[in-house]
Amino acid sequence: MTIQHAELISKWIDRLEITDELKNSYEFKLILRGSRDGFTPEKFHEICDNKSPTITIIKVKDSDEILGGYNPTIWKSRTYTMTYTRGSEYDKKKNFRLSLLLVITAEF
Repeated sequence: MTIQHAELISKWIDRLEITDELKNSYEFKLILRGSRDGFTPEKFHEICDNKSPTITIIKVKDSDEILGGYNPTIWKSRTYTMTYTRGSEYDKKKNFRLSLLLVITAEF
């Protein structure tokens, strides 16, 4: 993830206009890396449960596509229903596409 990616994600979270101006108001910390920690749901919840808010970013193997999502609520290893909305942005200047899967509500 580059500083430009972090900048774009920060603006989406804050619902700001996408511009070239740098205005990252967040500090991002890597808490799980699949290639380092494993790709199982159990490992994900072992590391990510009780963390909030979080951003999940996934690089699709053998492509330039990056998928991700923002979760403003705390991760928990229990059964619940979530409602999602899909969004996508494409930056023609940088030939960069970032697709988002945003969590809107969680019902327990």
